[in-house]
Amino acid sequence: MKRIPRSARLWYALGAAALVGVAGACNDILSVDKPTLITEDNLKGDPSLVAAMVSGAEGEFRAEYAWIAHAGAGQTDEALLSHVWSPWNQYDDRNVTPEGGAYDGISYPFLQRARATGAQMSAKLKDVLGGSAAGHAGYARALAYTGYSHLLIADHLCAIPIDGSAPKTPDEVRDLAIGYFNEAVTVGTAAGAAEIANLANVGLARSYLGKGDKAKAIEFARKVPASFVAWVKYATNPDFGQWTYYNLYQRVSGLRSPTEFSLGYDPATFATVNDLRVPFEKDSARRMLDGRAARFAYLPFQPSSFSGWTPGGKNMMAEDAAIRFASGLEARYIVAEAGGMSTAELRAFINERRAAGGLGSFAGTDVQLFDELLEQRKWDFILAGFRMPDLIRYKRFYNKDLWPKGKMGGFTADYSQNYGSTECWPIGATEKNANPNIP
Repeated sequence: MKRIPRSARLWYALGAAALVGVAGACNDILSVDKPTLITEDNLKGDPSLVAAMVSGAEGEFRAEYAWIAHAGAGQTDEALLSHVWSPWNQYDDRNVTPEGGAYDGISYPFLQRARATGAQMSAKLKDVLGGSAAGHAGYARALAYTGYSHLLIADHLCAIPIDGSAPKTPDEVRDLAIGYFNEAVTVGTAAGAAEIANLANVGLARSYLGKGDKAKAIEFARKVPASFVAWVKYATNPDFGQWTYYNLYQRVSGLRSPTEFSLGYDPATFATVNDLRVPFEKDSARRMLDGRAARFAYLPFQPSSFSGWTPGGKNMMAEDAAIRFASGLEARYIVAEAGGMSTAELRAFINERRAAGGLGSFAGTDVQLFDELLEQRKWDFILAGFRMPDLIRYKRFYNKDLWPKGKMGGFTADYSQNYGSTECWPIGATEKNANPNIP
């Protein structure tokens, strides 16, 4: 009889749980056909299984991240997103519906599965590790990524049911994320894992900024070293369909298949962009993969939030390009946005960021500094999963509506379609139909 390593069995359990309906949301993620194969006793005796559980919390976040980032880029003013499979176009159309195949079948399950898997793995780890959990770096890491999975869904959805509950508000789910981040800081500090504490502090600052609590946002952002960086990492994979292993941007913008160019920059708005942080093929626009009509966009190269970026470099989107998802740079932006810098400090920070893009100092007035701050944030984090939460926050707290409107970009004159009005994503139809607690 062939024996399967216990670490592999746990991954099989994770895979099986991923197939459970979202309404059930992994109620028993470690359930398998032979439950005696995975017990607390043998988990305690096998560090590789503990590591697998930590990787489960982080891995689901990684699997969802590039997809959510690219969908958010398409919904905002970052990029045009086209495909011959029409459900994929709902993001760019700003018309995301609960029944949409690319949303109900991909985005929504990704977000809920990462959240639920992280919660289950964190809880199980705490039980398995017992008293040692209080100073266990792996447990701290699982907590931090569970916090980010909760924050990602809070930052994109209009309302969020949790494990079959009635829908919660995004701020209620941010509070759940804050709980995970706070514990991650405590445990990570006790374990001497400064990078985990920094990661969690960025999450705390982002969570509080999303709630409009500027004082708390500043408090936690100031704890993060300016040099801190955390990456979502991807790997090469020869299988075109394995886009949760390789970076999805290589498929939609990296010409992995020469005929599938699905995400690019709008020539009408990017023609005058000359920023070293945002390199792209400027000499001509390429035709996109769109079944409606001829549509054209600039081909993006790796921007500054991607690991293969060089200033102004023509580095194609790569399979193994990592995405910067938390950093000391973001923490500094949070301090600035929340009002934690003097006017002189804010202007100096803006000029520093403009210089990173090869631009001159900002010549505007002090009154214009805040708008310029938001503009520089766009370029520093383009395509990295920040823009959609940013636009939601700007409208909610500052009455700044920067959503794309009017005629959609990239199409030739013989086709016209206007943007819709989606600003946050709905509860997926599959969950709505299965969850009796949703009105």
